[in-house]
Amino acid sequence: MIEIKPYGPEWENAHSDFALRHWTKTRRRIPSYIYWKFRSKPGVSTHSFLLAVDGSKVIGQFGVIPVWLQVEGERIAAQWACDLMIDPEYRGQGVAQLLYEAAHANCPITLGSDPSPSASKSMKRMGYQSLSGGFKYVFPYRLGDLLRYKKKSIPVLNWIPNPFLVAVRLFSIFNRSLYQEISPNKYTSHKTSFDLSVVGIEQDDSFVAWRYPSFENYYSGVRCFSTNFGLSFSGYFQNDRFYVASYTAQTYKELWKMLQHLLLLKSNSQGSIRILASNHLVDKRLRRLGFIRFGTPTEIIFYTADLSLKKLLLTKTFFYTYIDSDENI
Repeated sequence: MIEIKPYGPEWENAHSDFALRHWTKTRRRIPSYIYWKFRSKPGVSTHSFLLAVDGSKVIGQFGVIPVWLQVEGERIAAQWACDLMIDPEYRGQGVAQLLYEAAHANCPITLGSDPSPSASKSMKRMGYQSLSGGFKYVFPYRLGDLLRYKKKSIPVLNWIPNPFLVAVRLFSIFNRSLYQEISPNKYTSHKTSFDLSVVGIEQDDSFVAWRYPSFENYYSGVRCFSTNFGLSFSGYFQNDRFYVASYTAQTYKELWKMLQHLLLLKSNSQGSIRILASNHLVDKRLRRLGFIRFGTPTEIIFYTADLSLKKLLLTKTFFYTYIDSDENI
């Protein structure tokens, strides 16, 4: 008989065997990482990471990271869905539906970001609907990558710096960066208030204490920067990419200054910067600075059984950042 169980000490070994069958990354089967990622305490059963079990064997899993969603000034319990996986021999037997139903019982809203085509199909069958989460941008450090994002490939250019990169670095010689690194507990820009047309994740003290510090060798943590006149941004490295998590820059000059400091964080010509446009004006200004816009906006999907809440959410856009969900952890 297939049952849904919360992850906990009694299932750590069985889940490790399951994860070994499906993932190459060791962290997927390390209990300390799992408890951290799903915001639980080590050694305590957690309903934010659910297992489908057949007897003593784990045959499926579904993660739902708890957060608070801010909607018209109110905070509503929510969770980010991720890491759905079913053993192939158990697919088509309703296991995914059992996991979804158990997860949905946790809180009023379940969210997902940019699901894969197969995950999107599965989730929309369960009643998930879509919201726009804004456009993603990339600033590639190499000319070859710049052209590749424009659907052109010239391998010989792979090691030539992006001309926008050269221009900003030349500018930096004559203009000192005004940003200084600060500790996360002094960083206030994550405490965003949303206007009535937008919903977003409330980064309260508990969220900051979880997502901002590094965790073992698996996550580098969020770095925070500010100026003496109110500008700030935060973000993190993942391999050779820097993901901008939040920022207050809005004008062309402010964005240029932020880009200047971003390029100082890593001195070689490898990698890229990733950022999301916070509004349509920033969207235009990022393109003028040499950022390449991805073809489609970030897709946020959500499920709620509350019909009035669903109706309200469908009138909103979603203010999404790279640290709201499980992106890159």
